[in-house]
Amino acid sequence: MIFKLIFFILLENVVSSLRCKTASPSNCHHNLTCTYGIKECHSPEFSSNSRGGMYCTTILDTNNNNEIIVGKMDCMYDQETGKICKNQTQCIMTYTNKDKLFLHCCCNKDNCNYNFIISNLSEGNSSTISSTTERPIYKPFLRKPIHIILLCLIIGFLIILIIIFIICRKKFPRSGEKLIRLFDKSSKTDENLYPFIEKSKEINIKELTIENLIKKGRFSLIYQGKLNNEQVAIKSISNKNDLIHSNKLFENEKDIYSLPNMDHENIVKYYGYSITNDNNYIILELSKYGSLRDVLRKRLLKDEYELILISKQISNGLEYLHNDFRRNNSKENSRPPIAHRDFKSDNILYLNDHRLVISDFAMANQLTQNQIYPYEQQQIGTARYMSPEILAGTIGCETNALLKCDVYALGIVFWEILSRYPYEEETNIEYEMAYEKQLIQHGLDNINPQVNDILQIINLEKPNNRPLIKSLWRKSNKKSINEILLTMEQCWDQNPEGRISAALVALRMRQLS
Repeated sequence: MIFKLIFFILLENVVSSLRCKTASPSNCHHNLTCTYGIKECHSPEFSSNSRGGMYCTTILDTNNNNEIIVGKMDCMYDQETGKICKNQTQCIMTYTNKDKLFLHCCCNKDNCNYNFIISNLSEGNSSTISSTTERPIYKPFLRKPIHIILLCLIIGFLIILIIIFIICRKKFPRSGEKLIRLFDKSSKTDENLYPFIEKSKEINIKELTIENLIKKGRFSLIYQGKLNNEQVAIKSISNKNDLIHSNKLFENEKDIYSLPNMDHENIVKYYGYSITNDNNYIILELSKYGSLRDVLRKRLLKDEYELILISKQISNGLEYLHNDFRRNNSKENSRPPIAHRDFKSDNILYLNDHRLVISDFAMANQLTQNQIYPYEQQQIGTARYMSPEILAGTIGCETNALLKCDVYALGIVFWEILSRYPYEEETNIEYEMAYEKQLIQHGLDNINPQVNDILQIINLEKPNNRPLIKSLWRKSNKKSINEILLTMEQCWDQNPEGRISAALVALRMRQLS
């Protein structure tokens, strides 16, 4: 650690040639809205970008008569200005062009561009804008050969350490904590400095208070409870008749939530997990209103704002889930695209009046490579939301095949939302599930249809092979309804290649607001 400290002190003295004041944001008011800082103008930049000098500069906007608007404060590299700026210790303003819209000055003394001088060019008077916060000028450090030799030795030593570290990380990818202890004899490690150490999110069952049951599913029970006095949802994943399957679902969902880049405002917040002899628990944030389906069953949408809010937030969440975070080559932040595989209104939580989140990743898949799933694994999810290729067992083996299935399900959810919008032409809109009328008409199970039931419906001729679209939807003069309707039909296209991406859906929905 001492070597590192010496190295950075030496390095700062070597590369620092000039210090200039900076101002942000652009076009801010001097000493009112400007945030000032100091920028090191490094010699590597100087040698590659300049021809004759390196200076500090300030540009002011003169459009406001009684205000000083700072357009820019920064380093400047010589662009035919050397004669003007060279050996200039004060930043004296001059007009940048004939229109006299901007004032400019340059100088080559540390922080000189902050104490700029504005002259009344017509009358010869001048005024100085100054600050009391000046940083001292640093003297050159490398005055003796011994300093250069010492610096080279330290740099060489650090390079050797870095090479050894990289080799060990590649050979022993899971031994990060041990490697850190080689450099630090203390038993504690700094998680901020070493983010590749996996952070355990296991929660002691004693910290949980399980209260009333909220929802019951085939493999899970959802309870309302508390984690250290904070209201949470506690998901118990257990099925005594199928322990092997329920344990796999728990492990998969826990692993998905634990991946990097799973923190998003439209993905349910994950607190951690707890394992006991009888049950496995996953602790999540609690929804105020239950699922989106619960809300749609109880009432119509309030207005167009709520229609856009729901459409935008669920598509934003799915877009984020489908994002590939492997492009930056950073192992600690790497995450492949994730296919939800059971995307439906029942797995979208209506947290509060301003936020919806995607939940339930028990059947989700990390799309790390091209792979073909066994036939029985293809038909995973809820039949109403299954795409034609899943229902028929003909899903392709390319990586994005499952992503296309999520987009199809998103189209079905859009239909559910549109069906609960309060259209003026309809005074009594009853709740209806997708395909309900077609299932009743053909004598099939309309409450809990299975794969074969929905497969028969999607093989009907258009438009009966999809949830029915009412004529008044197409006649609507509202841009939001027209855009959601168009997007919905492009999401549930029969051909997976004809479906648009979740990213495009999210972009369209964001443009509605």
